[in-house]
Amino acid sequence: MKFCDNCGSKLDDQQKFCPNCGKSLNANVVQTVNKNSSEFSILRVFAGVVVAIVLIVGFVIYRANIDDIYGDSDDYDYSDSVDNSSAKEPDYVLTSGELIKEYKENAISADNKYKGKIVEVTGKIDSIDKDILNDEYISLSGDDGIFDYIQCYIAKSDISKISNYKVGDSITIVGKVDDYNLDLSMKNGKIK
Repeated sequence: MKFCDNCGSKLDDQQKFCPNCGKSLNANVVQTVNKNSSEFSILRVFAGVVVAIVLIVGFVIYRANIDDIYGDSDDYDYSDSVDNSSAKEPDYVLTSGELIKEYKENAISADNKYKGKIVEVTGKIDSIDKDILNDEYISLSGDDGIFDYIQCYIAKSDISKISNYKVGDSITIVGKVDDYNLDLSMKNGKIK
């Protein structure tokens, strides 16, 4: 395909004058081969770069806020010693089913009541695993429903205790209630 070098109009191979601007086309014709495919390639490269930048920025922001998952080590001090008189008492003591039920009935009200608070939760272990960033957690199941569980991220000081448990065991975890999206999460969980 040919284009006029004066105005850029498309031209037939047999034309001697540009029908748009009237310029003589003897030797001043620019020939472009597959212009659309090169524009498409540039667009694909640009889109790939934008996606890569968004992913990198998202990962950096997530890692910068990693304390939101584990919390600071001073957030809660639940001593493993027999004498717990110096340890902070939990704000609430519940079963996993009770806590999940309150969030299912009214997530906004439950968030206002529990989010950021220290909660002692007792429940049945649904899973023991690591997330995609290798952070250890224990999921506690609710009373009903296949998708009802609390994902309790375990404090680094208690990770060694996880090996003493298996799916189906009952466990009590004390931690700070965090977010409720598809499931409820707790951070800095200490195994009682």
